[in-house]
Amino acid sequence: MQNSSSSGKTFYDRWGWLVLLVSLACVPFAYYGAGQAVQSNVNKVEDWLPKSYRETDELAKFRKNFPSDQFIIVSWDGCTIGEDPADPNQDDPRISELISLVAPEQVDPNDVDAVEAKKYFKSAQSARTLLDQLTTGQHALGHQEAVERLKGAILGPDGRQTCVIVSLDPSTSGKLKPVLGHGQKRIFRPNIPPGVLRRLIDRVGIPDADLHLGGPPVDNISIDEEGERTLVRLAGFSGILGLFLAWWSLRSLLLTWIVFLCSVTSAAAALGMIWATGETVDAIVLSMPSLVYVLAISGAVHFINYYQDAVREGGLKGSTERAVIHALKPAVLCSLTTAFGLLSLCSSELVPIRKFGLYSASGVMILNVVLFLLLPATLHLIRYAKRWELSPEELAAKTAPQALLKDQAQVKESFSERFWGVFSGFIVRNHVGVALASMVFCGAIGLGLFRI
Repeated sequence: MQNSSSSGKTFYDRWGWLVLLVSLACVPFAYYGAGQAVQSNVNKVEDWLPKSYRETDELAKFRKNFPSDQFIIVSWDGCTIGEDPADPNQDDPRISELISLVAPEQVDPNDVDAVEAKKYFKSAQSARTLLDQLTTGQHALGHQEAVERLKGAILGPDGRQTCVIVSLDPSTSGKLKPVLGHGQKRIFRPNIPPGVLRRLIDRVGIPDADLHLGGPPVDNISIDEEGERTLVRLAGFSGILGLFLAWWSLRSLLLTWIVFLCSVTSAAAALGMIWATGETVDAIVLSMPSLVYVLAISGAVHFINYYQDAVREGGLKGSTERAVIHALKPAVLCSLTTAFGLLSLCSSELVPIRKFGLYSASGVMILNVVLFLLLPATLHLIRYAKRWELSPEELAAKTAPQALLKDQAQVKESFSERFWGVFSGFIVRNHVGVALASMVFCGAIGLGLFRI
């Protein structure tokens, strides 16, 4: 075996445990910040309106000069007024029941739904409310005339189909999950119940299959929840793919799990950075952790290959430090070029695109901190590199004549090594043709840019 004994200790011999403990102490904060960031998921339709557009400026001025409440339109199959608009007893009884629950006159402190309704809702009204206003007073209209005036607004074309308009309290801006969320089942933590409005609708006896909701808050919460579902799908797919590729490259379950945990921590730290800076996530930014995770998997596998080469070429002593030195420069250069490319998205006029570019670039740089602190310290302390030491026979083979070495290599080469050897050899021998074909192919694809 190679002689790895020497006087004096290397950096990771002295400080490996400290580096690992400090890194592990920071890991819970990364996961906590990631959880808080996901809970802050907020999507606003106006974020997708470019600031330079004249229509966006007009909308902002209109909202400034003519402030209006946020509202939710609630309707369902059978939400109708009676055939005789003058008789409220013919109306669907669920209309008045829902209004009384959404805007209660008196609140029972023991009724959680009533307390939350008082907190989140400002008022509720229906076609019956407006009919009563139009048909009473000094300039009262007849019921039929009032119905005609309300058609296309709060009444359907048939003059009967109606809805309940629920106005939200201004304090609910950005806090739509407690109002409209579908709820969430979680492991090891309490489940999140459905929003108060959905609970009240359920109490009235309106089935989900018949329910129809509308309004800007409904659009926003739909984007929020779909973004979170997309995050779960992306995380699951990229997690499985990353595990498979890591195992395929390393052929070690222990190394695969170490790489996997480092990569997940990198993605969590990148997501936690959003919460730490006081920002919120949106449907676009939620795809950023998968990007960081995949890049971290790639970086970790590359580092382990550098580590293995360092052990086989120079022995165990100082191999961790040599691997870090050799891997740091290409990793940082690759991360910088990737980060600059992502930062170019900050020139976009759309807020979600700018946030994605900024925090993805931050995540790409953060993953290097995790990979070059947590990963080397872990591998050094578990002494995994002993498995890569060369045996006396392998050491002898290194000094053997080239012809003998070539014969031994051919015997030991795997199918994948032979395949990539032949493939790379073909590229080297035909580098001019390969380069020209690649440029033609890229140019042909680039023609599609003119159609965007």
